[in-house]
Amino acid sequence: MSDVNWIEKRALLSPHALALDFEGQQWTFADLYKEAHGTARALNERLSPAGGEKAGRVAVLADNSADFYILIAALMDAGIEMVLLNTRLSLPELAYQLADAQPALLLYAEAYKTQGEALVGELEEDLQVMSLKAMLTAGRALSDIQEDVTPWRGDRVMSILYTSGTTGRPKGVLQTYNNHLWSALAGGLNAGLVPGDGWVCVTPLFHVSGLSILVRSLVYGCPVYLFSRFDAAAVNRSLCDGRGTIISVVAYTLKALLDDLGDRRYPASFRYMLLGGGFFDEGLLARCADRDITVIRSFGMTETCSQMIATGLGDTAIKPASSGQALFPNRVRIDDGSLPPGAVGEIQVQSPALCRGYLNNAARYRQAFTADGWYKTGDIGCLDEEGYLYVKSRLTDLIISGGENIYPVEVEQCLVHHPEIRECAVIGREDARWGQVPEAYLVAADPQGPLPSPEALQAYCRQYLAAYKVPKHFIFLEDLPKTSIGKIQKQRLREGLHGPVIQEGGR
Repeated sequence: MSDVNWIEKRALLSPHALALDFEGQQWTFADLYKEAHGTARALNERLSPAGGEKAGRVAVLADNSADFYILIAALMDAGIEMVLLNTRLSLPELAYQLADAQPALLLYAEAYKTQGEALVGELEEDLQVMSLKAMLTAGRALSDIQEDVTPWRGDRVMSILYTSGTTGRPKGVLQTYNNHLWSALAGGLNAGLVPGDGWVCVTPLFHVSGLSILVRSLVYGCPVYLFSRFDAAAVNRSLCDGRGTIISVVAYTLKALLDDLGDRRYPASFRYMLLGGGFFDEGLLARCADRDITVIRSFGMTETCSQMIATGLGDTAIKPASSGQALFPNRVRIDDGSLPPGAVGEIQVQSPALCRGYLNNAARYRQAFTADGWYKTGDIGCLDEEGYLYVKSRLTDLIISGGENIYPVEVEQCLVHHPEIRECAVIGREDARWGQVPEAYLVAADPQGPLPSPEALQAYCRQYLAAYKVPKHFIFLEDLPKTSIGKIQKQRLREGLHGPVIQEGGR
């Protein structure tokens, strides 16, 4: 792929077009390039003050803000590897990732000053720390200098994002500029580009779904409407006012937007919602279809720089349980590819968006591939005759009860349609007789009202599920533990790391 500097190129092509809108402040692509270029120079001066060889990586601890957005652009402009840290992690979890990545500099938003300074004491390695705001201030003083900062190389590692670690220690995923570019191009080929497009970003920039929106903005030339946090009412005001035509969502945020929207409708300029997560609530999709809201369902992961499989623009109500087909440059198969349509196995993929490797763990990366070069995703699913993918479960979530396979998503989709249930997660629990049995964690639709009994829930499930799939135990919580983008953290449920139990029962 070409070694074109995206920030510089977009400023040349669209200097006066809107690049970023954050809480009423706006930057054109020319503005973004000027600030990013100055900050890139400041970063290089900080990392190599004597003009010597440029030092390693930069880690960032920050939530969504214009400063964070500009810093990411500056790191890209400078060709410095960025380690984007999840602000919801504990101090030991952050310390592990920093010890693994060994950045030369940690930049923190003011809200995380205490954590940033504490992390220095947690690590044996030398680590400079500096506030994000101070770095941007230094950059603005250098923003009028137009000299090149560093040659741009598409095969260079751009970002290191850590996986959630639900199956062991988190892995540092090495994502190159070309990986990100291929992901953006695949999405653009699928959904098209329309003048006036604008992407509403409510997902964290430290997550691949947020970072990929920034990349798409530069590649497509469309603005990003950045929110510091998800607020359904505020997001709907923006969309209903025509500020933004596209938004990335997960099931949790989609439901909140629909509940807040009520009887209103988005304007004709609204294009689509990009729904991730792999498992889809057909009731939510039907509600979207009733309101003429186009939903592109997708499947992807940190290792593929976001979506690599997706439905088309006209597929909102078509095959609603499917994640779609492999996008143009990508391939997907089940196991070794010899299984007939509908047969379930591990999902394997090939894609130019697939990451370069795992930081400090080349052996683990090699083990993730088949002998003939396909990446094993760790997800279970099947393909139909037209190549549409149906994700059944994470391999680690599969419940084997008395020799029978139980896919939790099937049980969850049953329970979430119960009128008294708002959210549901099903995991496997050890059982002396059956090996494992399904256990359901629930959030009530009306927390103040009476809760259905375990017996009533089992009777409801038996109407739709085989007996062995019916949960044996039901636990009501105030909320389910979630990641920074709203995905349910089943590992925390397995470990008992959840909030207070409101009611539990069953046999």
